[in-house]
Amino acid sequence: MQLNFDATNVLPADDFSPLPAGDYLAIAIDSEIKQTKAGTGSYLSLTFQVADGPYTNRLIWGTITLSNPNPKASEVGQRQLSALCHAVGVLRLKDSAQLHNIPVKLRLSVEEKAGYKPRNNIEAYKPANATHAPQPFQPAQQAQQSAAPAYQPAPQPTPAYQPPPAPQQAALPPWMK
Repeated sequence: MQLNFDATNVLPADDFSPLPAGDYLAIAIDSEIKQTKAGTGSYLSLTFQVADGPYTNRLIWGTITLSNPNPKASEVGQRQLSALCHAVGVLRLKDSAQLHNIPVKLRLSVEEKAGYKPRNNIEAYKPANATHAPQPFQPAQQAQQSAAPAYQPAPQPTPAYQPPPAPQQAALPPWMK
């Protein structure tokens, strides 16, 4: 059987084994709001790309519950989304694309379930360059009622994401140009 395949036009398959547990500098490169299989809720599906270290360019997938019939699941999801928004400095989120291309530290664990392959789970979102002490959180409604100012994250210089240099190869495939 003859083939007419040009590997310079197709991105090679990635290694999908989980990364070791730990902290990773990453950026969100894709996001989408999806409905649950049962159709009773929604979640934010995120794709992150590791931005430095030995796992540079590896992808990490995560989900954050946006709505769910179980109020506890919704609360956990809202807290996770708040942590991500605070970590990247986007406190008024209107579109998930606002979270893209901003460095963030992800704390990963490795989840193992019977009958499934091990996978990464995002445990926490932290600022990429956390150089200030955490400030106590005070919701905006309470801040207006008390004399204490509302929580404002300390200004942080956020370096523009610089993708790692491409490996030296003869020619770049069209999808990488």
